[in-house]
Amino acid sequence: MTGIPLNVSIRLQLNLFMKTVSGITETGKIADVVMPMIWFEESGYIDGPILSTFHTNLVVLPAVMEFMQYGFIALGVASIIIASLMHHKFKVKELQKLHNPSVF
Repeated sequence: MTGIPLNVSIRLQLNLFMKTVSGITETGKIADVVMPMIWFEESGYIDGPILSTFHTNLVVLPAVMEFMQYGFIALGVASIIIASLMHHKFKVKELQKLHNPSVF
């Protein structure tokens, strides 16, 4: 969802495959077997203030900005409509002044 791992873990196991090798007498009595050599496990997680910072910056702010863009579009459209209506009103008033100057 956010692209940042909040809980991580890693596990690693290295194995050794042992088998009989012709020409080497020390391996003559060894059965084919896989022996675990190393086991490694590590885990971690993000919590506390850094988690709330990530949540705010990556979840809350994009959601707020998504709604704000529609609010700004509506505000722009309303401003254009109001400016057009005011321009039309002043033009009509000016034309009335020119055609009938005695009324004003």
